[in-house]
Amino acid sequence: MPLKAKLDGVWINAALLSEAEWLALRVSRSILMPCCGKRAYQRRSRLDTRHFVHSPGSHCGSPGESAEHLAAKAEIVRVCRDLGWDVQSEFAGENWRADIYATKTRHRIAFEVQWSPQSFEVTRERHSAYGDEVKCCWLFRKLPSPARRPAKRDPNLAAAEARLPMFELSLSDSGFLVTLDRTRLPLSEFVRARLERRIRFCANRHYTSREIQLVTSVVCCWHCGTEYDVFLTRRFLRSECGVECAEADWDTYDDDDPCGARYNWSLLKEHFSSQTQHLRTSVKRRWSNKMKEFYWSFGCPSCDAIFGARFFRDVEADAEDSNIALLCSQQVGCSELDPDAHWCFPQNGKFCGTSLPARK
Repeated sequence: MPLKAKLDGVWINAALLSEAEWLALRVSRSILMPCCGKRAYQRRSRLDTRHFVHSPGSHCGSPGESAEHLAAKAEIVRVCRDLGWDVQSEFAGENWRADIYATKTRHRIAFEVQWSPQSFEVTRERHSAYGDEVKCCWLFRKLPSPARRPAKRDPNLAAAEARLPMFELSLSDSGFLVTLDRTRLPLSEFVRARLERRIRFCANRHYTSREIQLVTSVVCCWHCGTEYDVFLTRRFLRSECGVECAEADWDTYDDDDPCGARYNWSLLKEHFSSQTQHLRTSVKRRWSNKMKEFYWSFGCPSCDAIFGARFFRDVEADAEDSNIALLCSQQVGCSELDPDAHWCFPQNGKFCGTSLPARK
């Protein structure tokens, strides 16, 4: 079920034909299959992808393809052509056969769509056949198990992924989507970025911005019924490629400040000093009858009743679930490297760990 066929000795590709050209082929009897040279017939898949097939009873044994496989290949072919690349589908090299093979000046790029399961070992073996001259990437419906991203990557696996680009491909109501690092983008956008070399494997994540947020929750004093504010600050790092990472504050808390009241108060005064006069709150060391000790806490500004650490945990959980309104925020520049290997796709033209813009 290829996209291409031979017409009067010239290769044609169904994905690149106009509708009028496709319909005009109906009267031709000289369309030949690329696999065996037998007569080719026109057909549309259930996803409406134009392609060629053998006549009934004359199949040569070449493997078939799913409708999703055909549709993804056709979309890649069109993007390559639109960007000025010479593109062919079902192209056979010396020791390899690519779903899509595109060339431009000295650049040679292959795309392999793998809608059916394929092991990591087989993928690695097939990929090695391309050598160093052809830059190939793989688009999997389901990534081979060693390529699935754990919470923290194995450095050896990360190094292997740098030599073997593999990405997850899915089909939604809006079309094909590629999972790239922690984002999903349309297949056409991914192919464009790949051809323009705006995707690069980076061994580290470079965080260049920190956002400090102030969130508040109105609570009711258990003793006198007065309403007052309990607040906390949140910090988020953002990388060159747009990934956001929440910074944990647990290491700043201690037995004397179990709910971070003193810590959050210090950040409030440092970054949001203008807000201190608007908050109805009181932060100081108080005696806890439950804990039988003094510790820093929030409390009622009217009767000084303590707002215990256990109840503050509920406020933190609401903040984590975005159930507390953001009062204000501030952007602070930073430069931090985290050993998080990834395929980097920066929107600002700068890859993680380097100040050099992406080359076009």
